[in-house]
Amino acid sequence: MKKSILPVLSLSILSSCGGGGGSDSSVIPGVWFGTVSLVDNNCADFQPQDNYISFSHLINQAEDNVFIDNGIQTFQGKTTSENSFQAEFSRSTADQPSCQEALSWRYEKISEKQAPFVVRKRTKNCGARGVCTSTWTGSGYNSEFNGGGFPYPLYEGSSTDAPLPLQGGIVDAQAAAAAND
Repeated sequence: MKKSILPVLSLSILSSCGGGGGSDSSVIPGVWFGTVSLVDNNCADFQPQDNYISFSHLINQAEDNVFIDNGIQTFQGKTTSENSFQAEFSRSTADQPSCQEALSWRYEKISEKQAPFVVRKRTKNCGARGVCTSTWTGSGYNSEFNGGGFPYPLYEGSSTDAPLPLQGGIVDAQAAAAAND
């Protein structure tokens, strides 16, 4: 009797942990920081301060749908591979309401810690007055692994490089979410 219970018990434990095999976790979600630099532009309304853009993105994923929240807009898109995605946001421009502006972010070759290739593209379409584009490229890093940036605390420099605990905020919210899973 004991021998027949052990395989059933083992199978039950493995299935409750997602099958005991691979992982269905993704490298895409997280809080990502980085910079991009202007590489191409044919827009006359371009401002010199736009040559470099620092970004902070909260990225969520539901199956192949990806959502970027930059604190102002929410970009929606799809994965293009297991470790790449593109998300977009469109709006009328404030200075020229007849023009549509499409902003997109593309992350490629994402690993758990970094996105070595990030592209931001702006396309402004003013109908008969023309279309112009601006493109920036750069890289980003996942703040959970690279110790950086608001709202995560600086690493305490221990051998484990564990972040300092926060009272409230994102770190506690993540811990609470993990405890509820």
